[in-house]
Amino acid sequence: KNDSSTIFSPNWAGASIDPPPIGQTFNYVIGQFTLPTPSCPPGSSGDSCGASVWVGIDGDKPTRPLLQAGISLEVSNTGIVSYQAWSEWVPNFEFFDNFSMSAGDEISISVKAVTPSEGIVTVTNISTGQSVSRTLDAPDSTQTLIGQSAEWIVEDYGLSGSLVPFANFGTVIFTNCAASTESETHNLDNAFIWELDQAGQALTNVVIASPTEFSIQY
Repeated sequence: KNDSSTIFSPNWAGASIDPPPIGQTFNYVIGQFTLPTPSCPPGSSGDSCGASVWVGIDGDKPTRPLLQAGISLEVSNTGIVSYQAWSEWVPNFEFFDNFSMSAGDEISISVKAVTPSEGIVTVTNISTGQSVSRTLDAPDSTQTLIGQSAEWIVEDYGLSGSLVPFANFGTVIFTNCAASTESETHNLDNAFIWELDQAGQALTNVVIASPTEFSIQY
């Protein structure tokens, strides 16, 4: 059973939990997915298309901080695909160097708030056994975490102030979705669904399959 309500967004598709139970805060979020092969949709403008698949704490409202880690997918209009792992405590963005992956690899991402101003993000390629992690500090005192939401998202990311042409990412299935507070772990039972909608057209279809798994279809 899923009592989800849907949020339409120009740049997010996926699921979020907001808020945690009264008096609790989310301090750990994890999810995993198989790396898709993106393509540029017919009629796409520019030399390339992109999307980002990520897991995060907070950030589901414009005034909130956001700690996240993910994989960016970029594909040229000739079909050349590149993947990069990254972390961000908005607005501080940083790639992970020397993290190898290819289409079909199983990726696990976790984001942990050690304190409201310190976080640890970990990106693991389950298929190769490689794992990278990084400790991050809040950019400033206005960006400390409040632990009021957890997200699993495919995003049309921004570059130079505008959204990149959105890649057809096929289907991303998030599994092992969990968000923990100090005392308990929550799943997708009461999650919000985010559908990506541009120029009045829904570009995604999100389906929650179980308390720990959901799919985002282009």
